[in-house]
Amino acid sequence: MKDATTLGNTDDYAIAREFHFYAIELLKAVELLNKEYNYDDPYAEYHETIMDINRPYVLLVNELEKIYEQNKALAKLNDDPKTKATWTLFNTIESQDQEIYSYFKEHKSLRKLINDADYAHQAQVNRLAILAGKETPNYSPKQQKIWDDAEAAFVKFVKLHAEWQSRRPKKKSKGHNFIVNYELKYADNGNIVINDVLILKKTQSGSAPRKLLEQAIKHPYEHFQPELGQLNRNLTNVLSDMGITGVLKELFFPIVNREGVTFRPAVYFQTADNEKIDTTELDKKLKELGASTETILDSNESKEPEEPMSEELRSAFMQSPEGKKILSEYDRNENERKTK
Repeated sequence: MKDATTLGNTDDYAIAREFHFYAIELLKAVELLNKEYNYDDPYAEYHETIMDINRPYVLLVNELEKIYEQNKALAKLNDDPKTKATWTLFNTIESQDQEIYSYFKEHKSLRKLINDADYAHQAQVNRLAILAGKETPNYSPKQQKIWDDAEAAFVKFVKLHAEWQSRRPKKKSKGHNFIVNYELKYADNGNIVINDVLILKKTQSGSAPRKLLEQAIKHPYEHFQPELGQLNRNLTNVLSDMGITGVLKELFFPIVNREGVTFRPAVYFQTADNEKIDTTELDKKLKELGASTETILDSNESKEPEEPMSEELRSAFMQSPEGKKILSEYDRNENERKTK
């Protein structure tokens, strides 16, 4: 019997993984766009944004369909509801934007990532890439162009989304201090520390919690299966032993299932807000312990020259390739402003 990775071109898996990722990100962009769009805004802006992300999405899905049609191991993933990719339901964004928004509202609660088929799909495609020994995508010139256009469209959307948000009245009042970034650090002595002030339970040498954290730190923002040896236990229980439950689990270990866990060492406050994670009590506790906070001013306040971006904000932007690009443009604009 053939291994799953021999049922198609082994270069397919890494390419499929990357194309799947951006196809889903562009679908999520439709959801965010509809959440942020104000019907007092010019409709032309909304329509232009939809068209900007539609073209790369159509090309991504078309290429994915070709790859999956020729690769049985990949095609099999879309036959299982637990790993069926959302892009199989929408071959275009144009004219289907409202259906996409409704679908995400009904089926894609960001608080239930543990049950999300797209994340499971991504993990299985990555598994196939690992088994095939081809984890780095080897794009054809045409595929490289599709990837570049998708990335450019997504970065443009992220910047536009931030601009639209800046037009809205701030939820926080003038002078309100808030936690801008949530960080989990693991000390050499086994202490688990949140935002440098909240110390959770200390892990013991050789214990399942310590083994899990030591491996998680080596796989940030990846879905991986930890190796706990003879200490194999329910992963949720292992996290509970560390004091990582409730909000802390939602923030730092958003996905825990049979295939493993996803560990996020740092989570930007906007990400937590978008995922509807209620951090009210955690914020209160962190502030009481002296955690670093940021002050947000009322949007109607006259603007003096802005203070430099805080290190926490810079750290949050550094979490993703698109964030790094936005940060680079911010630095360039700041340098230009200072030389005027």
